[in-house]
Amino acid sequence: MAGPHMENFREIAEAGERHGLLDRAGGAEELAAVLTRALADVAATAVRGERAKRFVAANRGAAAACADLVLPLLAGASPGRAAVR
Repeated sequence: MAGPHMENFREIAEAGERHGLLDRAGGAEELAAVLTRALADVAATAVRGERAKRFVAANRGAAAACADLVLPLLAGASPGRAAVR
């Protein structure tokens, strides 16, 4: 479940919605309805949980991959800047 404002996490939120892992709620009433449905259908919620676990495992290592791309750029940074390790 997520609120309507996912601008800082747009890509991952869209992926979660595409894979049926994320529901967005626009307010308290909508959140209550989404949670009620999830609690009422235990089997579907368990399937969603398994899909979410696989999704997280498949996307593990994103921070390290970003660092691998950025650190070489920092090596060429102008003198006087602190080195990042």
